[in-house]
Amino acid sequence: MALPNVWGGGAAFAFSALDGDNIYNEAISANLLSDRLGLAFNTPLGAYLHLALENVSDVIFEVVSSDLIKANIVDNDGLITAAEFIFVRQNAVLIRHSKAYKLKLSFDGDIEYIRKGNTEIYTGENGTFALYSEENEDYKVSALAYGKNAAKDAEEAFTLEINREISGKLDFFAKLPILENLPKNISALFSKSLSVLKSLVHSPEGFFKGMWCTPSRLPNEKFTLFDAALCAGSMRFISADLAKQCIMSALDLQDENGFIPGEGLPDFRSENANPPILAWEILRLFKTQGDISLLSESFEKLKKYLNYLIENRAAEDKLLFEWKIKISEVENRCEESRMDSSPRFDGISKIYALDFSCYMANEAKALSEIADILGKSGEHLYWSVIYDRIKDAVNRYLYDEEDGFYYDKCAATNKLIKVKTPASFLPLFVGFCDKKRADYIITNHLFNTDEFFTTFPLPSVSKDDEKFDGGMWHGAAHPFYSYFVSLALLDYGYKKEAQKIMYDTVLNIAKWYENDGVIYEFYDSKSFVSPSKLRRKGEPLFAYIPKIRRSNVRDFGVSSAVFAEMIMTLYRQ
Repeated sequence: MALPNVWGGGAAFAFSALDGDNIYNEAISANLLSDRLGLAFNTPLGAYLHLALENVSDVIFEVVSSDLIKANIVDNDGLITAAEFIFVRQNAVLIRHSKAYKLKLSFDGDIEYIRKGNTEIYTGENGTFALYSEENEDYKVSALAYGKNAAKDAEEAFTLEINREISGKLDFFAKLPILENLPKNISALFSKSLSVLKSLVHSPEGFFKGMWCTPSRLPNEKFTLFDAALCAGSMRFISADLAKQCIMSALDLQDENGFIPGEGLPDFRSENANPPILAWEILRLFKTQGDISLLSESFEKLKKYLNYLIENRAAEDKLLFEWKIKISEVENRCEESRMDSSPRFDGISKIYALDFSCYMANEAKALSEIADILGKSGEHLYWSVIYDRIKDAVNRYLYDEEDGFYYDKCAATNKLIKVKTPASFLPLFVGFCDKKRADYIITNHLFNTDEFFTTFPLPSVSKDDEKFDGGMWHGAAHPFYSYFVSLALLDYGYKKEAQKIMYDTVLNIAKWYENDGVIYEFYDSKSFVSPSKLRRKGEPLFAYIPKIRRSNVRDFGVSSAVFAEMIMTLYRQ
């Protein structure tokens, strides 16, 4: 197993509940600096820690993971010394480095400085950091901690045996699936993707009875239903128990009426929905792990959830489903769909949503299969009928014979909204198309170089759309859609075509990881411009400063999850 070893500005650095307590409002995180060997902490009191490297000819990285950095620093005389950063507690980092280089700590705003023996205490209006240090003839070891008990926590962190802590972090990689004969760069990126997923895991707290995850470790990030389901599914490559806890955590948020919010925290539940994929992901986990409790413990809750959506989000006269749309918004017009600013929603207040309807059919199909496994014949038949009814409605009302393609429909005008997006391929994903229709869609739309067959496959709006500009939902490629479409192609027997989509996605994610050192939320569909320069919600800032404005998220959980899934799928074939 190759280890991730590419330094990337903005890469996530955080503790994980897999290694100890990681409480949401107590845990801190950091991002790697772009121009220095160090960290920018995502804390109310902004802090920057780095090694000042002078007379250095090279820095060679052995490991750059979500919680461990091991570097070899080569000075101008060829002398090599090691430097290590290890996240050892939810609010503490250990650092070991040669005395030849100074460890520097700086802050946003004014701070009060106090030194007590080996402990330096930095207090600002928004919090406190403490740095405890000792040195020998060659090396200096420091522990940096944040919080109201920063000095005590730093001193306690310092007592940890640093080599043992490093060994524990490396042991994580030793336990991952062994994929022989993979190119070294792809193997390293597979390790990186699972390291990112590890960093997302929080401890049980509040609503959450088990471990749960957020889609990134940026400040104020919430649990997000769609993202959590995809991340949890791929966490099975780390641990079956972890995957189960994180997928079931979504059900911990369920309201008495059956609704499962799209976003949540230990003490918060939103009122918005998310694309429903829980039943599908739980069934997939069962098929890989054989744990029947996944199905028996979730069935009634999943049924209640889908019934809620049918009763509250389906059109009155047909089983087509409706997102909430904020027509006055520009960048967040339809957050529920996970395609926030897509041109699909421009000037529309009520929509019969193709993607929502397909996701619901997919859930009904999964729930029908779960019922069959559990011996619930009546439920098996009922949810099979629901699937067929949604399939009939989508094929009757949301398919355009002239274009040979699926679209949303405006409820007010009863006209199709002819904006081509990856959502238009979801009927393939859920098995709505006969062979003739599937052939046409794949040939004339998916593998059409003027529409969706781009260097990085599946732009978020077709290349020939007048609103295509390469931005987040205006032409950028989102890996999860490439994954869904590749699964659809496999289901329809298009193995070579599915492999092509997966290969192109994997190789392009690898290209930009090797260049930028991170796994991005979305990518340039032409694979020409660094994803860091793509428009998200507003133009990207020159530097990656998420607390000022969130640009293309770096070390994003969903992209990491689907990369791991694609690698495993290709490897098994």
